[in-house]
Amino acid sequence: MKVHWTKNAIEHLIKIHEYIAANSPAYAKRMVDKITKRSTQIADFPYSGREVPEYKAEHIRKAHQSTLPDYLQNKVRSN
Repeated sequence: MKVHWTKNAIEHLIKIHEYIAANSPAYAKRMVDKITKRSTQIADFPYSGREVPEYKAEHIRKAHQSTLPDYLQNKVRSN
């Protein structure tokens, strides 16, 4: 499966990097690396996350990243 990053998700990733980099460029890079690595895991195991209750659709999942206050959401689509 291929992970498609929306424009909004990319903008958020950039803002996360910029915010953290203001104090620690090295930590900002590590955080972005963790997030992008997690998206690779989603590609390999698209149903590994939990369903998102507010959507009530089994093909929309959330993957918790312990170092972030929120989570990554993905929508599973057939190729």
